[in-house]
Amino acid sequence: NSLTENQLKEYRFYRHLSIEKYLQLSKQNPKFMTIVGSIWIKTSNEYLCSFLEMRTYQNEQEANKELVDGLYSDFYIAYAKNYLNSCDKNAILFTNGDNDTYPLLYVQAKYGFRTDVLVVNLSLLQTERYINSFRENVLKAPALNLSLSPEDISGNKKDLIYIIKDKENDKPIELSNLVKMVKDEEYTVPNEGSKYVYVPFDKLIFTKGKQTIEWQVKNEYFFLNQLMVFDIIATGKLDRPLYFASSIDRDYFFGLSDYCKLDGLAYRLTTNKLAKPDQIGAIDSRLLYDNLMNKFDWPGSKMIDNTEKMICAQYRSIFHRLADALIEEDKKDSARKVLDKCVALMPDEQCRYDGYFVPFIEDYYRINEFDKGNQIAKVLIQNIRNNVDVNLYGDPKAQKEWNENLMEYLKSLFEKYNQNTMLKELEK
Repeated sequence: NSLTENQLKEYRFYRHLSIEKYLQLSKQNPKFMTIVGSIWIKTSNEYLCSFLEMRTYQNEQEANKELVDGLYSDFYIAYAKNYLNSCDKNAILFTNGDNDTYPLLYVQAKYGFRTDVLVVNLSLLQTERYINSFRENVLKAPALNLSLSPEDISGNKKDLIYIIKDKENDKPIELSNLVKMVKDEEYTVPNEGSKYVYVPFDKLIFTKGKQTIEWQVKNEYFFLNQLMVFDIIATGKLDRPLYFASSIDRDYFFGLSDYCKLDGLAYRLTTNKLAKPDQIGAIDSRLLYDNLMNKFDWPGSKMIDNTEKMICAQYRSIFHRLADALIEEDKKDSARKVLDKCVALMPDEQCRYDGYFVPFIEDYYRINEFDKGNQIAKVLIQNIRNNVDVNLYGDPKAQKEWNENLMEYLKSLFEKYNQNTMLKELEK
């Protein structure tokens, strides 16, 4: 409750003056696109931004006044539920953007859906007030167990932590000791009239029982949000399941991606090194199959916009990884069901087949479902010729090169699996 009654009134006046403009634009041009998606997604996010600020700076009761009916489309409501259902009970889920954060908060607070999951936005985890808001329970999600106190993170000395390596000591430091070192400000360095904390190690180790995670910080510094993630791991000992959203960049795994496994739309941090060199994390095919095939909610079929296409690409990538794993485990019937479901849920009419759909063609070939693979290939070839799949921001030269390379790759795929009919299709 940091706002006075007058401040709260003034905040709401200007916030809703802003939202009113978004609402007007939504009515004038529902197809208007913003950087985060359609104007209605942007408008919904503005309501939830206000909700989160009220939760962070005031209280849950004031926050709930921002939860108007009808926000988000069925597509995003399903997306949010699938994210939350990717997580085990009482999990901590790290997100980073608008669309992987605000819809999740909406379905939790508005519909009471999976309120045991604590959604923590890594971008906002740079700010004191947001961090401190997790020191108490949020809905049914337990508070974060942190060793860094509000006083420890006040000011700006820990906004940036430098890594100045001790060249004589290349051993990894236990994560809890690193956090303690930063907490106690054992090492400081002057910077532009102020003092910042530094650590003399870039190799870290986290121990839980007889299992360990060992990794390296690749940069010469890290930020407050990374420190807070390290504190959550070190202090909580991974007694609560900890997940990273599949939509975030590899950099935001903070060097831990090799120890993650994909459980749906989120990667769970484990103490086992699992990943292949070219992938983020590994998968447990049985768990992922159950989530995708039985637990996930799916929106009705419609033609999607460009931002939703990116989400469909997320879904398709996860389906493909599961099918790949099942094929390697010689579970071809299960792999076929996974591929069939993905094609049925996201057909070309809803989300155009593009270059990233090629792996589905090969997966079908690998399980001897050549007709199904070729049906996809025919549509994809037509899309390429019609320039339906425009990925390269309107650059005609780059798009032409992309299309040519894609056709060459398809040709090599058809040759590899002796699909002579499809080779003739390329010659038309």
